[in-house]
Amino acid sequence: MLSSAMATRWLNPRQFFELCDQDSSGEVRFEDCMHALQEFRLDVPEDIARVAFEALDTNSSGTVSSTELERALVDCIETEITIQENAERDTLYDNLSELPPLKMVSLVAHNEMKQSMMAFVASHLWFFSKVPIITTGSTGRALEQKLGITVDTKVCSGPLGGDQEIGARICEGDVGIVFFFRDPLSAHPHEADIQALTRLCDVHNCYVCTNPATANGTMEALANTPIGTVLPFNVNLDHDSDVVAKYKARQQKVISDVSK
Repeated sequence: MLSSAMATRWLNPRQFFELCDQDSSGEVRFEDCMHALQEFRLDVPEDIARVAFEALDTNSSGTVSSTELERALVDCIETEITIQENAERDTLYDNLSELPPLKMVSLVAHNEMKQSMMAFVASHLWFFSKVPIITTGSTGRALEQKLGITVDTKVCSGPLGGDQEIGARICEGDVGIVFFFRDPLSAHPHEADIQALTRLCDVHNCYVCTNPATANGTMEALANTPIGTVLPFNVNLDHDSDVVAKYKARQQKVISDVSK
């Protein structure tokens, strides 16, 4: 409600905070927020505004910092957009129960990318709430606790072998799409596992998105294309990629030569 009211006055979160923080202290009181709402005729009931303010004032100090207020306002705006998009697209996958079972969708994120993963999944709940999901343990717990979605399979944390476990499921043909939000600016003790997982996606021609931009592009394809052409059905059919088919042919020749 607050974000909609702000939009009607073309106010962004930073501008709204500056209106509240008239003494430039970097902290605002509830009364300051109400004064700004009234001055700009933003139609937000006082009881709703108070509940929101008290939720931000976690230490009951009576004031909220610029960082806390701006972050909350951005979250409100993103949440309203997410709710609207999910409502519009929610019917796209209503008939999944009438189709063959889908392959699993893998969600993995390094620590610095977990917040981006949360925002990405929240923006596409119309999809992630209806497909089988496999994740590493820490990402899976965060998804369940924050978004309330069901995670069908949790494997180990990445550094403890989770990436290898997901790679094995790709080899078995159980995973159709991998969303792996990688942190390219940090060192990882399991870099070899990360490279192995993305390599297996290439080997088995599995969709893999390693950043939010490519992930959002894939979601647009999922929203506008029959699901079976993007996220394959798990019908136990052997569809080798070209490189795998050629590799198997070479291996068969090796076996034949050795067996003579």
